[in-house]
Amino acid sequence: KMVRREYPLITGMTAGVINKGMRAKKKTLLKQLRPRRKTSVSDKTLKTAWKEAGIFAKGFSIVVSVFVLLFIFSPLIPLVLNATVSMPRGLYYTFDCEPQRGDLIQFRPSEQDWNFALERGYVAPRTKGLLKEVAATSGDLVCWNETHILINGQEAGLVAATDSKGRILDHPRGCSMILSEELLPLAFRTDRSYDGRYFGPIKRTSITKCLSPLLTERP
Repeated sequence: KMVRREYPLITGMTAGVINKGMRAKKKTLLKQLRPRRKTSVSDKTLKTAWKEAGIFAKGFSIVVSVFVLLFIFSPLIPLVLNATVSMPRGLYYTFDCEPQRGDLIQFRPSEQDWNFALERGYVAPRTKGLLKEVAATSGDLVCWNETHILINGQEAGLVAATDSKGRILDHPRGCSMILSEELLPLAFRTDRSYDGRYFGPIKRTSITKCLSPLLTERP
């Protein structure tokens, strides 16, 4: 009799535990079946993004405006645009000067060397001249060996046997003193520059302008 009295109680407790477990499992399954909501971007994040986009747009518009104005007034403003890797890309202000060592210059080498550069594609057909730095002036001793160019006994740059496309490049041999009416133009930014290491000194009369960086990338 005592067993019979307690059995319904034990059964009821067991059933309650089972039902509770079933309900918990059902909730878990429902949560798993529900589609996950996409994480919404907070208003603060959106405002920050719009603010940054606005700053970028203003900066970009200012740069574009500057280039447009420079293009419109280019006949009045003596500017040169450099797009080659031998010098920092960008705009340069041009002016007349008596070039000294370290000055930036625009020049055209001899007709033979200029035509060679055009044929090889080293310069564009509409290019007015090469942009380089004055590396040696009157009285400096310039020497060439098979791999380097030296100025007053110091290595100034490499001399390549071929260009980037594997085409043969020639250069002077031996040593020569820079005369008073000459100077040697080089680009120290890259050893792949077509400059005085291949065609030697140039006449001062071939220099069209001196240059000063106006809006260029970092050296």
